[in-house]
Amino acid sequence: MKKLLVGILVLFAVVFGGLAVALLSVDVDQFRPRIETSLSSTLGRPVSIGKMTLSLRELAFTADAIVIGDDPAFANQPFVKADRLAVQVAPWPLLSKRELQVTHFTLQQPTIRLVQGRKASWNFASLTAGETPPDSKAPTLRIDSLRIDDGQISIAFADGSESTLSNLDISADNLSMDSAFPLTLSGTGPGGAQVRIDALVGPLLAANMMHSPLQAELTLDGFDLGSGLPGGGLAGTLAYRGKLGAQAGTVDLDGSASVVALRLFPDAAAAPGPVRFAHRTRYDLNSQRGQISNGTFSLGGAALAVAGQLDSRGKNLRVDLNITGKALAVDAVQGLLPMLGIVLPENSQLQGGQLNLDLNARGALDALRISGPLQLENSRLAGFSLGEKLAGVMTLAGINPPADTEIKSASTQVRVDPAGVKLDDILAIITGIGQVTGAGTLDANQNLDFTLRIAPDAALAGTGGSAAAGGLATALQGALGKSSRDGIGLKVTGTADSPKFTLETRAVAGAVLSGLLAGKSGDPAAEVALDKNALQDKAADALIKGLFGKKKKDTPPEQDRNDGN
Repeated sequence: MKKLLVGILVLFAVVFGGLAVALLSVDVDQFRPRIETSLSSTLGRPVSIGKMTLSLRELAFTADAIVIGDDPAFANQPFVKADRLAVQVAPWPLLSKRELQVTHFTLQQPTIRLVQGRKASWNFASLTAGETPPDSKAPTLRIDSLRIDDGQISIAFADGSESTLSNLDISADNLSMDSAFPLTLSGTGPGGAQVRIDALVGPLLAANMMHSPLQAELTLDGFDLGSGLPGGGLAGTLAYRGKLGAQAGTVDLDGSASVVALRLFPDAAAAPGPVRFAHRTRYDLNSQRGQISNGTFSLGGAALAVAGQLDSRGKNLRVDLNITGKALAVDAVQGLLPMLGIVLPENSQLQGGQLNLDLNARGALDALRISGPLQLENSRLAGFSLGEKLAGVMTLAGINPPADTEIKSASTQVRVDPAGVKLDDILAIITGIGQVTGAGTLDANQNLDFTLRIAPDAALAGTGGSAAAGGLATALQGALGKSSRDGIGLKVTGTADSPKFTLETRAVAGAVLSGLLAGKSGDPAAEVALDKNALQDKAADALIKGLFGKKKKDTPPEQDRNDGN
């Protein structure tokens, strides 16, 4: 038995030794022209391969280099260039019939250059334009296994910008022109994104590779929006999952994205939690335009409906989206404010109520302009009291200011862009205060510049109590009653987290003065004989001191001139 095993081993050694000798006796470089012809005929591009040798360790032909030319309509640079090529072939057909049957084709560390031309054309679209004619003697290329190891794809767009996909690994099995084959791609994209595509490709269309059928699952992780889309305020880390189907130049993509620490504008705060976006998109490769439908933009329990168009022509992706939300819970949607660059006063937050919005987001993805109407109902700004800012006037009138800013309703036309936030047509009803109107801006550095008018609730004029000081209180209540018709001017400056309020005290003082004089003389015409401007200035000064709690220094009473007489 032992001798039998030894004999079998010797036989195998002789066979394999003979096979090795036979293979070494074959001048493999003689097949180089045939391989070049086969590749050139199939790809429609000139292909050149360096001197080929046989590697017994890999059972493969190896070449020092391979260069695949580009479509002359795009560039004179190579389409593919690799320092090493390995081709495994079926040994028996090679030995018995000198026939070349490729089983494995491997490119190591290749550089692949994709170039976009005018009218959305790409240099790879014509790759199969030179497919082998039926009467050609060059064999049709079929590869059992295609591998690209540690490659790099550089992408040159028509607008002059470039992008790179590195650490590229590609595998395709049973590759041929006339049937679908599986393909897997993975690599590192812009912004450090880890990209993976699992696809079923083909049959390949010789007339235009871009129109070949494709079914794929896309995975992207760790995409840094700030470095991947430089030049704007967009920031955050994105992960994406999607399913793609392509046919005849039309791409359908259903997917969902999650962005951590999303920020839409420079100097804006990041969203407090992950922002999610689900969508269905149809994109036309020829026009480079697409339609987004059934989109949902969500943060926590708040969900906004999204639909519109996208346009990839030009350097940056541009969108024109409608974003709508109805009866949104304010507590849930409040987290969207920081990433829009909207900051509430320090230690304050909105509580309760509902928000309705109908916004349009337009422009380059890294420089969006968002505009449209907002409506807020039955909410409270906790931690901030507008009444306290007006406490001086209200207290002098014998009116107790409300402790909280209770918003019965509020509406405005908002515009948010990299320069900041602009609010127009402000109309708010504040419980215990009245109606607030006006407009203003919050710039990218959080500086406020608002001009408002407060029309006090008409009922406030009759609510004065014992805290008021007689005629002054009566006159001030009358001034508030007049202001309920004309409004009191209010200037808001400072910063978003520390706003400063300046009342139009001179106008209020004038109304108070008119009431005092009319009540004292019983003849309003008596006012004509007085210097109204001087009196208004003095009255305004008194109101300011009342607003900020300032007191006049005590002065010793003047001695009675008649004493001792």
